[in-house]
Order: sequence, then structure tokens, then C-alpha cells
Amino acid sequence: MSGTLIVQNLQGPASGANANKIIVPAGQVLDASAGTFTPSVDQIVQVKTGTTASQIDTASTSYVVANLSVTITPKYANSLILLSVKTSSRWSVDATSTEYIYATIFRNGTNIGVGSSSSLALMGAYGAYQGWAKPFNFGTEDSPNTTSSVQYTMYLKKYGSTSISVHDERFRNIITATEVKQ
Repeated sequence: MSGTLIVQNLQGPASGANANKIIVPAGQVLDASAGTFTPSVDQIVQVKTGTTASQIDTASTSYVVANLSVTITPKYANSLILLSVKTSSRWSVDATSTEYIYATIFRNGTNIGVGSSSSLALMGAYGAYQGWAKPFNFGTEDSPNTTSSVQYTMYLKKYGSTSISVHDERFRNIITATEVKQ
């Protein structure tokens, strides 16, 4: 049997064990693929990931692009975008000075980072650690207020006397953008 049920509103009972619920029985599927299904506030709408297996090097004390980005097209203009970066860092340090990596995220070429020196993450190494690798993870959130494509890119700079590398052959660089309905 097939047919079309036309209603303006569906409403569950006001009281009882399933008050204010509309239940889809086990074994049944609510298929909204031909239409639109609007998520509730605070639900995840989509997740996009960008990766690179290449090493990112810099000797710059100014932010430089780090070849790690993700592009997302928000479905809702007021969505919150949660951003996370997972990578590792290493550098060849032959001095006893302190070396730092500053990392931040740019949205379409504009730094959206917060904190010390507009950075989202800061990691230090002390002494002569040749090829030392350590997890280097950070994140932030953004409200781009658009339904147009948005690109988030990691940028790096160093502080100290040596060049730095983010990533080594044992790890993969990953940046994730998660859209959350507001």
C-alpha cells in the first residue's frame, strides 16, 4: 500500500512515558533525502577534514602558511565551526636555547587565532634535542557568519635560533572543521 499523508504538524501526546515524542518504530526509517531535514540547535551538521603527509618546515619569525588546510561550506549562516589540528613537531637543536613553535589558524587569509602573539598553540623545547618529536595539538572555534565556502589554514612561526619542522614520517597532519547548528 502506498500513498501520501498530508499534514501540517505532527505532535506527540502531551503526557505519558513518551510525552512530546513522535516515535519511528524499530525497523522503520524516516527518509528525508528528497527534502530538507533541519537539525536541532547544538547538533553536528557536517565534518570536513584536511590532511597532509608532507613535512612543514620554517625558519621564519613571521607567520607562514603550513600547507595544511580544510574547506567547509556551512549549511547555516549562524553555525559555529569547531576547529582542531593534530600533528607533531620536531626540530634539530644544537644549542641550549629555548625554541618555540607558534601556530594559528587563518580563515580565508585572516588570522582568527587568540592568545599569546595571536597564537593558538605554543610549544617549547629545551636543550639539545636532535630530531625530537612531540604531539602538537590545538583548536579553536569560529563563527564565519556565511553559507559560502570557507578555508581554514594552519600558519606557523618560530621563536629561537633554529628552524622548526611540524610533522615527521611517523605522523600525519590533520585539520578538522566541524559545523555545529546554533
